Amino acid sequence: MYGRWVTDTQHGPGTGIDGVQGLDPQELGTYFALMEAASLLHHAVEEQLRAEGNLSYVQFQLLARLAEAHGQLTMTQLADGVVYSRSGLTYQAGLLEKAGLVTRGPSPDDDRATLVTITDDGLALVGRVLPGHVQVARRLLLDPLAGDDLRRLGDIMIRVRDHMRAQPPRSAAPRKRGNRLDDRQAEDRAASHLDVHRHQARGRRDLLGGAGVTGEPGMGAAGDLDAEPVAGAEAVRG
Repeated sequence: MYGRWVTDTQHGPGTGIDGVQGLDPQELGTYFALMEAASLLHHAVEEQLRAEGNLSYVQFQLLARLAEAHGQLTMTQLADGVVYSRSGLTYQAGLLEKAGLVTRGPSPDDDRATLVTITDDGLALVGRVLPGHVQVARRLLLDPLAGDDLRRLGDIMIRVRDHMRAQPPRSAAPRKRGNRLDDRQAEDRAASHLDVHRHQARGRRDLLGGAGVTGEPGMGAAGDLDAEPVAGAEAVRG
């Protein structure tokens, strides 16, 4: 698959479709190693968050960023800091609000902005899952690094991240009227789509057990709009 995109270091740069220069073996190996390591770490983090808090990673990101920001951020600020679609982020915030982990309302500084506030239950849930989250990060990412490895890796990844984020934030991108629904319409559409899976989800409930905040079919709450309060919120309440 990637053969036509790999540069032959002995015979000069190779080109693929539309004359795009291929990657040399070192570049390709670095790319694959980074993507594989990121995937393995992300998978382990997701498993830990679901097991200990019934949260997806993006939901944890939202709660953790709100906690770090002393409780409140606008949806635009959250969208600029979390790698997720705008409509998907609105839907995830809605799930967290339904679970009692955040509240949403108009910003006192700008009526057009939606202000998201983490609740006491949300703060408690972050505190509950954070120790395990740190353990996963240390075991998989930090333990193999020795000496100056951490500093060098940090310097490299910060440079790469800043290069990627040099583009305008997604919230600054103009919306295409007629081609894309606004956030509220997208959220309503997502809810309507979940209705299609309601009966399937109810059939799975006895096998999968419990409701979740993750909002994914088959994870306990995704297709069941009549589900009980999320496990994370219930555990916080006692």
